Amino acid sequence: MIFAFATLSALLQACTPAVSADTMRAIVMVESRGYSYAISDNTTRVVYCVPGGRIYPCGRERATAIAEGAIAQGHSVDVGIAQVNSGNFRSFHVSAANMLEPCLNLRVGGAILTSAYRSSISRFAEPREALWHAIMAYNTGSLYVGESYVHSVVDAATTYGEIATVPSVTLLEKHQARFQPEAAVTVGDRRIRRDTRNRAPIADARSSPLAALSGFGAQARLVGAGQSFQPVVSR
Repeated sequence: MIFAFATLSALLQACTPAVSADTMRAIVMVESRGYSYAISDNTTRVVYCVPGGRIYPCGRERATAIAEGAIAQGHSVDVGIAQVNSGNFRSFHVSAANMLEPCLNLRVGGAILTSAYRSSISRFAEPREALWHAIMAYNTGSLYVGESYVHSVVDAATTYGEIATVPSVTLLEKHQARFQPEAAVTVGDRRIRRDTRNRAPIADARSSPLAALSGFGAQARLVGAGQSFQPVVSR
């Protein structure tokens, strides 16, 4: 299922109120092109349920089966409209099946981006620079790796949207981030990046619990009969 522009805009305003709609819309267009059943198997590098991907079109049941099958094999899988990684499911108390529900998926993705922005603004006081690095972290888990991804998001952005907790991506249109040299480090069996100013390494924001983001822990709870999502971010 793909959303028309107007429908997606309304959905973003309802489901990710803390994130400027144009920012999240741009991320959605880069991540899934607006296809709510998009599945990306990072282990096999195969994409499903989008035009040009394997197995298209997909209904929700088929997409759920694909995602659950890959996760059962131990694969890292990005699911849904904001491509939330399966590594976040436990900390957000969600599953592959309900990550194919667009509003809940956007709320989780918005919470991940918000946490990354709060981490970034504590290091980069200028909002454009902080947003630039937060979007990098949304994609790579590092505040210092992924400049090409940010350029893709800026290219996909529209020129309207009110600034919310995470400001509008249009702030970045003429911004060039200033980068410091980086060194590769190993944590467990994963190689990640950190800069040479002795900042702590940043784990992948979408494949690890949000507590890994620079001292900001994150929890989430589903509350009420409608199982609405409430992110909780704390130091």
